[in-house]
Amino acid sequence: MTETEPEYLVPQPRVKPKARFDLRPSAEFWFIPILVIVQVGLFLFMGFQGVDWLAPRAEDLLDWGALNRTSVINQQYWRLFTGAFIHAGVFHLGMNMFILMVLGRILEPVLGWVKLSGVVAVTLLASSLASIAWHPIKVGVGFSGVIFGLLACLMVLLIFRSKAFGAMLGQIIVLVIVMCVDLLLALFSERIDHAAHGGGFVVGLLCGGLLIPGLIKAEWDTMSGGLIGMLGMLVFIASFIVIQNLPDPLGRYLRVQRSFLELKIQEEALLNPLLTADSLSQVNQVYSDRAEAWQNQLERSDSLSLNEFPASLQDRLSLMRLYSQLKVKQNNLWAAYYQSDQDSLFVAAAEMESKFIQLDSSLRLP
Repeated sequence: MTETEPEYLVPQPRVKPKARFDLRPSAEFWFIPILVIVQVGLFLFMGFQGVDWLAPRAEDLLDWGALNRTSVINQQYWRLFTGAFIHAGVFHLGMNMFILMVLGRILEPVLGWVKLSGVVAVTLLASSLASIAWHPIKVGVGFSGVIFGLLACLMVLLIFRSKAFGAMLGQIIVLVIVMCVDLLLALFSERIDHAAHGGGFVVGLLCGGLLIPGLIKAEWDTMSGGLIGMLGMLVFIASFIVIQNLPDPLGRYLRVQRSFLELKIQEEALLNPLLTADSLSQVNQVYSDRAEAWQNQLERSDSLSLNEFPASLQDRLSLMRLYSQLKVKQNNLWAAYYQSDQDSLFVAAAEMESKFIQLDSSLRLP
């Protein structure tokens, strides 16, 4: 009979703890949670101010700082940054914030908050710049450009320095699954800003390459941070060059619409020329001047190409053109009537009023 030691006295082999999927903030993971809190807080505040929680209107998003080429060209440069913190509904926000937290949990402990904040800033600016460069009219919101930038950065670091992320296998697996779902959803949505994703992704790849030296040798860490700063300055300078050379079709359309409304209001505010003119020749001149003004408006409308605009603006521009054409014709008829006193001209001009009533109901201009 042999003696054996109690089980609790026998040395047990050390079991390596498994990497846990833990998104709780900590001393080494706090910068990204703050970004998430800011965006969630802003979304809630917007909702309490009347913005739709599920499908906010583009006008409301613009009022809160969404990205738009025309606004940026008009020196509202802050939209290059504020647009990223606004989201188009609770589902958009929820998906982005979850992915951002997972990415941050992987990257922030390895890179530190200083370098990670640099990557966030650079990819944010790059994705916004790509968005307005590609989309002349679209309203852009959301943090997904930064998310794709962080994903690209992580991919580069995993390829060249995978050992630095050895304890985070669980987070990386979750991230891959979520990103695959997100990409599949993006393929079937026309609202996704692929330009912003692409811009953030490309610059994220560059950031990853610049950060590799700091992960190889500790003494190169400061150099890596400096390189990220230099990349940020290059993107910042490039943004002004790009903005100065971007065409602005929406801005031109809005100017045409504004002049149309002003002319329409002016004409409606004028008294009947018969009540203010001293002679029929003056009445004739008033209508001739109105016809000329509407002809100028028609030429401004014709200077815009319908292909530059979405269907809704194409329809509105076509209606404004038709309205201007009819106004030219009507004012010429009135001018001819007061010059020749032919009843047929009077009838033709008066009958056109019903067409303007129909056009006004279709235009629905502000």
